[in-house]
Amino acid sequence: MENKNLKYLEATVQPILAEESKDGTLAKFKILANAGSRMSFWDGDLVIDLAGEISQKDARAIPILYGHDWNAQLGHATVSRADDRGLWLEGVVSVPSKRAQEWIQSARNGFPWQASLGFVVERGTAVGKNEEVEVNGRVEKGELTVANKIQIWECSVVTFGADDHTSADITASLKRKDTVMPNVDEHKKADEPKKTPVNADASAEELKQAKADAEKAIEELRAARVAENKRIDALEGLAKKYGDRSFLEAAINEGWDVDRFELETLRHARSQAPSPTAPPSVNPVKVCAAAFMRRAGRKIDKSSDRFTQAELDAADRLRGYDIRGIFEAATGFEPKESQRLDVGEWFYAASLSTNSLIDVLKVTGNAVLEEEFGVFERRWEPLFKRSVVEDFKKAPRYRLESSMEFEEIPDGAEFPNGTQTEEGWDIQAKTFGKQYSIGRKALINGEALGVFNDILKKLAFGATQKINRDCWSLLMNPGNASDGTAFYHANHGSLLTGKALSLANLDAALASFATRTRKTDDTPLGIEAKYLVVPPALMGTARNILNSTEIESTSYEGKTNPMKNIVEVVSAPQLAFPTFTNYSGTTWYLFADPNAIPAFEVAYLFGVENPTVRSAEFDIGKLGIGFDGYFDYGIALRDYRAALKVTA
Repeated sequence: MENKNLKYLEATVQPILAEESKDGTLAKFKILANAGSRMSFWDGDLVIDLAGEISQKDARAIPILYGHDWNAQLGHATVSRADDRGLWLEGVVSVPSKRAQEWIQSARNGFPWQASLGFVVERGTAVGKNEEVEVNGRVEKGELTVANKIQIWECSVVTFGADDHTSADITASLKRKDTVMPNVDEHKKADEPKKTPVNADASAEELKQAKADAEKAIEELRAARVAENKRIDALEGLAKKYGDRSFLEAAINEGWDVDRFELETLRHARSQAPSPTAPPSVNPVKVCAAAFMRRAGRKIDKSSDRFTQAELDAADRLRGYDIRGIFEAATGFEPKESQRLDVGEWFYAASLSTNSLIDVLKVTGNAVLEEEFGVFERRWEPLFKRSVVEDFKKAPRYRLESSMEFEEIPDGAEFPNGTQTEEGWDIQAKTFGKQYSIGRKALINGEALGVFNDILKKLAFGATQKINRDCWSLLMNPGNASDGTAFYHANHGSLLTGKALSLANLDAALASFATRTRKTDDTPLGIEAKYLVVPPALMGTARNILNSTEIESTSYEGKTNPMKNIVEVVSAPQLAFPTFTNYSGTTWYLFADPNAIPAFEVAYLFGVENPTVRSAEFDIGKLGIGFDGYFDYGIALRDYRAALKVTA
């Protein structure tokens, strides 16, 4: 299960200050960002697998921000390590701003800052309702998602956090007369209050009062944090219940209670309802994808299981909208000050929204690409055995033949052994693809869906061209078989020469096909030709031979055509095209059913028999949307006894 939605994980943090020396040493901090415990988001529970893959959006460093504001940078951090305690970040306050200095000073004064980690789940494992999973040394019960691969985008300093299992440790401290240096290797407990340095000359009573005041302030902050988290959780729960997030951001920021939020949500639902009967639940991403396809002039097969009827009905109500209107209407995405965002900023914001625009375009692209790929001819398909590989390693294929014909056994005699031979091949999947983009002008002018549609057509055609060229090239110029002799060779019985296509020569070729034997003995292999493959110049001759009911020939008794519909005809222009090796307008072929005995094989990675579209993230410095398309497959020779090449 993939999820491109940006999530925020709350964690406790306190800035740890380094010595302000003349050599310019920066203030440092260390954050226990996640302890591997179970967390609840609006779309379900989540556990980060600390033994999984953890990467950064920016390979150089993780930005440290103030309140998730990309214009309020404080410093930077790196992923330090993931140990048995959790995921750690550490770094320096590297931005010489007034806000950064205020943060440092407030930390010195004992303010208990928190942190909010922004990350993306790139790969996860869904755990069902009645299932259990062991992760991070604990057994978790479903329903939840185990995030096996995450990418960290940023970490922000905030007033309140939410994860009581996280904490921060001091790595260096400001050296002052009235400050005691802590042990840099000693981990403090998460709930242990941090002590604020006080003047050594203060009286014992003043020290006692200062300590009490600090502890009381910390407890009040913790209580407020817990109450705020409960309020936000309740609001998100109601938003999920009603499927409406229209007021969620305002409710969180403006301090709405749950009663007001529920009332506003119900009022909004009544105003938007198309009928008194509530519609079935729909997937906003699929609604967008269906609307995008129809906007691009695509007909959607209602018998397909790609979209539900409710999703198609919802998409129908979005006719006439442009790409931005469709996405915002279907998902409820409302960017702040959307009227001021240029297209690049809007796309970036939409791509990070709950129902990511990148996911919508990916679903749309794959649906259209599958449709387009099915339009173009692939006449080699009935001649190749189709199979599946699970990785890009060489996959061995074997042919095992045996002589197991029963023999008479005299009384008391031992049963004779059967004989067998084994022959092997390898097949290996490779990746083929192209990348493309939709420019900023097309987005602004509302032409994105048209351009997207045109690109997908070209991509499907390009994928078809590649696999067609590979398969026909193998069929026409296969090289040597596993025994070192040419695949098409008289010694193999797979080559006849001087036989122009005619009724008599087809009859002779079919007879040759039927007399092929096993390698273990001289018994018949028992296969017949199923396909006659001809270049376009021989298509008329082939149809006359195979479709005629009666014939005029002295070689056969009567007038009934013995060759009528005896094989299926495949006409391939590649056979006579000069860019293919061994091309000819007069050479023809016979092939067996590949499910009985294959001459050739095509293997698809994970069984995906069509190309795939992948949406790229919006890159700073590029004006537009980037995509790529790829196709994973491999081809190989199998058995020359399943083929017969005939030259004129």
